[in-house]
Amino acid sequence: MSRECKLWVGGVLVCCLFVCLAVAAMWHEGPGSPDEVWARMWCYLAAAGAGLLLPWLISRRAVWSTRLGAGLGLVAALGMFAVACGDCGSADIEMPWGAGQAVFLWGSVAGFLAAGLLPCLRRQLRGATLAERAGLRRAGRVLLALVAGFGLFVLHTLAGLILSICRDEFHWWEYLLLVPLYIGMFIPILWGLAELLPVGRWQRACFRVFLWGLLPGLGAAAITYFLEWRRLAELELLSVRVAAALFPLLLAVLCRHYIRYRIQNED
Repeated sequence: MSRECKLWVGGVLVCCLFVCLAVAAMWHEGPGSPDEVWARMWCYLAAAGAGLLLPWLISRRAVWSTRLGAGLGLVAALGMFAVACGDCGSADIEMPWGAGQAVFLWGSVAGFLAAGLLPCLRRQLRGATLAERAGLRRAGRVLLALVAGFGLFVLHTLAGLILSICRDEFHWWEYLLLVPLYIGMFIPILWGLAELLPVGRWQRACFRVFLWGLLPGLGAAAITYFLEWRRLAELELLSVRVAAALFPLLLAVLCRHYIRYRIQNED
């Protein structure tokens, strides 16, 4: 077995361990679990992601991989530190092996800190190759699409809730607002898909469909926030309503410019 294969196997085993712990944390109450259980689960999932990627990043011996590994190690160490201190978990939730709970948790904190920070002390770290730079750009764009897409989903969902709350029936113009809002909730999926597709016709088509589906939804969200903001915040101030309406319009302008730039400057 090659060295790189051994690293991947080790990372997968660590990842599986923390994923099992995350599942175990949610096992009893499921979606109805209290907030501290959800926080514990997310800490375990952060540790699982770091455990999967850190061995491979350390093996790259590059500046970019060392910096990324240091960030992942610190995030995972902070998550496990929170679990170990009881900030994210309740006292009645115990590890399956009980007696080794403290040793495991504090050992995980030390292990993630060492895996993230010790590679920073190595000398003669190489720079990124052209292929690695292209991969890092693509990974950054996919991450941007995921984060921004989730934000757009929340914005459209909130507008739909504001429009439909405390209503027994809708007027015809409100239906015209609901349709683009529902489309806008799920159209950001195409943004992430476009970032994963190779440069070419299908990527451009995916970007255009995403933009055509997004802009009407942002326009409907702006109208909804202007007319119905008082349902959410109970505020009648015109300045607040105007500001709430201008925010989706600003996002529409930014998204339009970014997507047009991506279509015209393919790399």
